[in-house]
Amino acid sequence: MPGPGGNPFPQVLYGLEQFDLNGEYDPATSTFTPRRSGVYSIHASVSFDSNATVAVNVGIVIRANNDPILTDSETFPFGDGVIDAGGIVRLQAGDRVQVFFTISGTAGGNIEASLETRFDGARIG
Repeated sequence: MPGPGGNPFPQVLYGLEQFDLNGEYDPATSTFTPRRSGVYSIHASVSFDSNATVAVNVGIVIRANNDPILTDSETFPFGDGVIDAGGIVRLQAGDRVQVFFTISGTAGGNIEASLETRFDGARIG
């Protein structure tokens, strides 16, 4: 997925599903929707390649119902790398969890389809 410079956090598409024990992840929309309210461990990462030859600012936001719940922003000196965000959050049944990503600056870039670009979500309590 392209991540052109300056775009306000386009959604990350995680289309490949490894396993889904409770039928809570929809790879067609890259949306995690818990069936039960509770405490969840959520983690997302993005491997990216930018066209920049200078430092770029990168951000990742995990949102529940379009509200940010976990975020990270970093500066990468050569324009490519991996950024991640994760933590333990309380979710309600039916919440829609999605991941968004941006690269700042004038050079665009791409999200790389690799083992480092992934989403994990599981109820832990």
